[in-house]
Amino acid sequence: MPKALEGMRVVEVADLVAGPYCTRLLGDFGADVTKIEPPGTGDSARRRGPFYHDVPHPDRGALFMYVNTNKRSVTLDIASPKGREILRRLVADADILVTDRSPREANALGLTYKHLKQVNPRLIAVAITPFGLTGPRKDYKAYPLNVYHAGGDGFLLQSGEAYLGRPPIKAAGMAGEYQAGWNAATAALFAVFARHFSGVGQQVDVSKQEALMGLNRMILGRYPNEGVVEQRASRHYDFLGIFPCRDGHMIIMAFDDHHWRTLAELVGRPDWKTDPEYASRDGRTRHRKDINAYMTEWLKDKSGPELYHAWQKAHCPVGWFASPKDVAQSEQLKERNFFTTLDHPGIGPVVMPTVPYQFSGTPAAYERSAPGLGQDNDKVFCQRLGIPREEMVQLREAGII
Repeated sequence: MPKALEGMRVVEVADLVAGPYCTRLLGDFGADVTKIEPPGTGDSARRRGPFYHDVPHPDRGALFMYVNTNKRSVTLDIASPKGREILRRLVADADILVTDRSPREANALGLTYKHLKQVNPRLIAVAITPFGLTGPRKDYKAYPLNVYHAGGDGFLLQSGEAYLGRPPIKAAGMAGEYQAGWNAATAALFAVFARHFSGVGQQVDVSKQEALMGLNRMILGRYPNEGVVEQRASRHYDFLGIFPCRDGHMIIMAFDDHHWRTLAELVGRPDWKTDPEYASRDGRTRHRKDINAYMTEWLKDKSGPELYHAWQKAHCPVGWFASPKDVAQSEQLKERNFFTTLDHPGIGPVVMPTVPYQFSGTPAAYERSAPGLGQDNDKVFCQRLGIPREEMVQLREAGII
């Protein structure tokens, strides 16, 4: 079966999550991705756990394995003149270059479209940086935590009685980095589409901060238009919302009158249907403390999944917060083949999440597990670029590969 991006060549010079996730998405649909890693150390994600059986190993960390499927790995010191020469040869017939270096470093290393269009005018050069390639913060360094809070989501995240007084928090894992990688992959394909008509490539500038701000466009737009600074309190549910239950948390959103009447029966408060103080949404908002206090007590010994299915049949809007185990065992995701199994050298079969979309004609294919450090040096440098094997020996001895 054909692949959507078959024949497309991608070169990656990126670390950790955002850039590697971008190229992983392209590789899943058939792009030939060559990942360039520093000799000896490789991508720093190789040193991040959790590791298989809790034994640290550069090829067996869950993070590295997830964001680097369907790629080749080569080692190359791009800070050296010879390394930069080899990089230019790799880029000469590439469609997309993905980097995560600061503008200052990218200019010094010759990683921008301005530098590389001389060898490949059709190149799409995707730069993923904390704050973008322009502006007073363009050369600022930032960890995922810094960027996440610069995007505003930590200030606004979570609503409900239990969260109003909490300090800013960050979503679990590297949610902001994945969002930036997703934006970068989308932008790269837009640029490829534009090249179809223009015949030339371009620089694509992806700001991690702006990628995160894109999650809250409506909320962030209130200040410049209305002078309103959204906070957890202003985003807070008028009544109901998130509550603890016996095995986790529930979210209840029975705001409309017909949903409210159903809820009143379900929780043993039929008087809420007839009492004029609760008949309107405004009235229920005035009594939010009483309503939420009752719901907190009523829900504390109830099972989230059981309540979810029962209320679903009653057409009352409710949700429960699934655990990783719940998600992994979901019959819905099993039916849609969201998880796939890859054979990983040294580990064996590894179950991995895939992508949240399906193509009827050119589906994603998961053919290669994440590569070992430099495992494709000979294939890429010798077979693709024609570097003689005796020169490869010299490059290794010089620490260039």
